[in-house]
Amino acid sequence: MRLFVYGTLRSGTRAHRRYCPNAIDSRPATVRGRLYQLSAGYPALELPPESVLAMGTADPLEDARVQSEWNQSGGAHAMTALEGDWDEVAGEAFCLPDPVRDLPPVDAFEEFLPGAASLYERVLVWVEMGADLECAWLYRKAGPIDGRRLESGRWFPGAWRDRR
Repeated sequence: MRLFVYGTLRSGTRAHRRYCPNAIDSRPATVRGRLYQLSAGYPALELPPESVLAMGTADPLEDARVQSEWNQSGGAHAMTALEGDWDEVAGEAFCLPDPVRDLPPVDAFEEFLPGAASLYERVLVWVEMGADLECAWLYRKAGPIDGRRLESGRWFPGAWRDRR
């Protein structure tokens, strides 16, 4: 199962080491969206509604199957020009080799509770990795976002600070 991360779960972070210790095949990647810095200190991502292919569930094997089906369908037709003011959001995409073992801790960290009110939702989108296009799951903020937009599309700890 491929996962796209853009903030606190990126390689080299404490959260990555704790919640994604089995991650393999990490590659730089981008998605279209709007990245925000929340006052709590972590990032949130807003996506174009039409870019969401599927919603995550409580069944990691089913979610891996859905991801595989989308990847087999090809994605060139899905990456049409998106309407609106969207940025290129930078992150990385990596694989979780055993979704049943590896995904639940990440869902818990992101406070994703399938079928219940959650801080973040896990959604499937097309991700660009250089010349490659592949589906990946990512966590977007559920509900309204109250934060400062990072038009650079890049998050780092302290990105919310005014840099005058």
